[in-house]
Amino acid sequence: MRNAGSGVAAAAFIPEAALARTDDKVSTRADIYIDYASPGHKIPRMIYGHFIEQLGMCIERGLWTANGNNPDYFLGGIRPEVLEAVNSINPACIRWPGGCFADSYHFRDGIGPMENREVLPNRVWGKFGKAFGPDVTNQFGTDEFCQFCERVRAEPMITANAGSAPPEDAAAWIEYCNGGIETRWGGERARNGREKPYGVKYWFVGNEMWNPLEFGHCTAEEYAKRFVKYARVMRKHNPDLNLIAVGLAEPDNHWNRAVMQGAGQDMDYLSIHSYHPLSLLGAIGPGKLRAHYSYYSVLQGVTRFEKNLDRSWEAIEKWGPADRDIKITFDEWNLWFVFWDIIRANYNLRDGLFVAAMLNTLQRRADKIPIANIAQMINCLGIIFVDEKGVFLTPGAWVFKMYTENAGENHVSAKTDCDRITGRETDLPVLNVSSTRDRAGKTLNLFVVNQHRREEISTEIKISGFDPDTNAQVHELSHPDPMHYNTLRKPEEVVPRTQSARLDLKDTDEGKSFRYSFHPHSVTVMVLKQA
Repeated sequence: MRNAGSGVAAAAFIPEAALARTDDKVSTRADIYIDYASPGHKIPRMIYGHFIEQLGMCIERGLWTANGNNPDYFLGGIRPEVLEAVNSINPACIRWPGGCFADSYHFRDGIGPMENREVLPNRVWGKFGKAFGPDVTNQFGTDEFCQFCERVRAEPMITANAGSAPPEDAAAWIEYCNGGIETRWGGERARNGREKPYGVKYWFVGNEMWNPLEFGHCTAEEYAKRFVKYARVMRKHNPDLNLIAVGLAEPDNHWNRAVMQGAGQDMDYLSIHSYHPLSLLGAIGPGKLRAHYSYYSVLQGVTRFEKNLDRSWEAIEKWGPADRDIKITFDEWNLWFVFWDIIRANYNLRDGLFVAAMLNTLQRRADKIPIANIAQMINCLGIIFVDEKGVFLTPGAWVFKMYTENAGENHVSAKTDCDRITGRETDLPVLNVSSTRDRAGKTLNLFVVNQHRREEISTEIKISGFDPDTNAQVHELSHPDPMHYNTLRKPEEVVPRTQSARLDLKDTDEGKSFRYSFHPHSVTVMVLKQA
């Protein structure tokens, strides 16, 4: 399972020659049309969110790597280099403690003095062995999570246990996070060293109740009734909470319909999860590896996610109450190739392209999906690789850094006229594009994924309503080999490069235009300033 020289799952190092190939039926023609004068919907920062869970090496031996008593570590357990890596990708929000783990977790186990916190078995993931479900030290509890979020400037999101704890426990947890010191649980928080409330606004009522693995597994109709019961108790002293209900991306929308009809008046968001390729049992078998690890089949997964999200949005529009503005949280999304990736995974440049294409999708749909969390942040399906020997960012993590550092506040229409990459089970545009602008109307940000594996794409970029300066800043993530990884030995083999580009601007009837060539299998963020 492991490559001794790198500390990376060996399953990730399938050579390109062994992969299923797709016929690249495409020319290199592409045009992008940007209408800057008509800004679209706002793009909340929280689409650039993350997720951590007591699963594999995500928290235990990942984020939290000490016994809570190392004076050189943040909070006694988070190594400086790990904190620096998390800070570098600018997490907008972080969801915790799960995931399936959440519906077995009791917050009282993780508060108070470290020496009094009991080590407990992982009741969910421990079924698959200690590697998948390590014992829970409970040293990373509510105070540690909330203070970690404060330190990295991320909005905390907590999944309340609605599978094996009563609604009164969820209400107590909310009071512990948000109550004044005069309250029972706010006072307990103060006695544990924190007088100021954390102000946690976003609460999930359980996780994946449709999942047979889940504590509290039930039907959609049963969950709707349970959600209402929990929501009303949870909001009793905190009426302004944002409550998130369990949704399900399925062809017939039965689950979502029942939840919207039975609980719509009490909810603010519908939670949707999607992984690709997700054939967990099949992916373990050698006969399936080639198809699931091929270049274009991975990128095609974004199309599948889009269909899942659009179908779920239809459920909200059809069956949601007219007097509530319910949106989607896409709070678990990522590539998941083989089951053991949930211990610790590594991702290559191709997978980074997938992340960028997905962030483009989220920018385009942010009016419907204002919150999203890639699953997960560290090691377990993680975009940050943490080992006792070192820490590095995978290409997907570098993509988050590129996007969050250059994210605009409003979406701008960017229509693409280009050829498509076609083949067996593949139909992708050559370029995946999104565009944003700042609130003041002084900056245009163009996000482009060249999905073609081999061809550089020369593109005519036409802009109306914006007069760009001839000097643009360009950030590009690329490498000669799309299947290349960062490793502990070579942690910066695939990293973004930043350069200035001088644009040869032309006048058109609509505005300005210029040509730019995007390297094969690359992610480009172009920042243009007003002249």
